Amino acid sequence: MEIGTILISKWGYEQTNVDFYEVVKTTEKTVTIRQIASKEVESDTSMSGYVIPDKGNYIGEPIRRKILNAFGKTFVSINSYSSADVWTGNKERFTAYA
Repeated sequence: MEIGTILISKWGYEQTNVDFYEVVKTTEKTVTIRQIASKEVESDTSMSGYVIPDKGNYIGEPIRRKILNAFGKTFVSINSYSSADVWTGNKERFTAYA
């Protein structure tokens, strides 16, 4: 992974949350990432639509994670319930729960 790479994490139960992260520092085995805001680019309903990352609009402090490889994918573990891999550049669908 290189500095500036955008990672995506999609997770949730009864809804789909979409979180984006930007790689701000790298070593051979780790990356430092910062969560970045997303912006809605299309709305299906009041509770669903599509988002893209708002690059440079950081949320929170940097976090360091080990780079993992499995099943032909490179990714990082965010926490116990989500991981993030390289964003493809497409708008991403989210859903919300009342």
